[in-house]
Amino acid sequence: MRSAAGDSNAIIAQLAFAVQTNGIFVRRADEDFIYSITPEDLNRLPEAGWEFRSRRIWDFSENNVAQVTLRQNGKTRVLVHNGVNKWSLAPGSQGIINPPAIEETVHRLGELTAAGWVGANVTEPEKFGLDAANLEITVELKGGGKFSTAFGTELPRANTALAAVTLDGERWAFVFPPVTYQFVLSYFTIPANVP
Repeated sequence: MRSAAGDSNAIIAQLAFAVQTNGIFVRRADEDFIYSITPEDLNRLPEAGWEFRSRRIWDFSENNVAQVTLRQNGKTRVLVHNGVNKWSLAPGSQGIINPPAIEETVHRLGELTAAGWVGANVTEPEKFGLDAANLEITVELKGGGKFSTAFGTELPRANTALAAVTLDGERWAFVFPPVTYQFVLSYFTIPANVP
C-alpha cells in the first residue's frame, strides 16, 4: 500500500501471504511475527484498487439537517426538521412519525460508512437491484447541501441491503451498514397503505 498513486517510495504497509495446506499465513514486512488467518478473512480482502477507498460516505450533523425526502414506489414523504427531536410531515405528506427515532436515524445517516464496497462507476444499476421503485433517501442541509442514497437488493442473511451513492461524480454501490439499515426500515420506509 502506498500513500499516493505512482509514489514508489512511501510504502504505508506491506503484507506477504502464504496459502498452504495447513493454513493461511500472513507476515508484515516490519515484523518478525507470522499470523494465521481464516479463508473467510482472506476472501474479504479487497481485490481491486477501488475497494481500498475510505468507507466513510459522508459526515454531517443532524442539527444541520433541514429536511429528509423519502421516495418509494412512486410515493414521496417529506420530513421537516424543526429542532432537536422535533420533526413534522411537510404539507402533502401523510403518515405517522416518531420524531426521536427519526432524529436517531438521521444522526446515523450523518455518519454513514459503507460495510463494504461492491461496485465503482456503476453503469448497470440492475446488477445491484437498484430500481426507481425502491427506497431513496435525500437529506437536505440548512446550508443547501444534499446527500442521497438509493437502495437495491436486500441481503437477508446480513440484515441489510445493497445501496448506491454518487461520490466524486461516480456512482458507487456498497453494503449498507446493518444497524443503520434496521433504523431505515423501521422509520424511513413509506408503508404501502399510505397514499
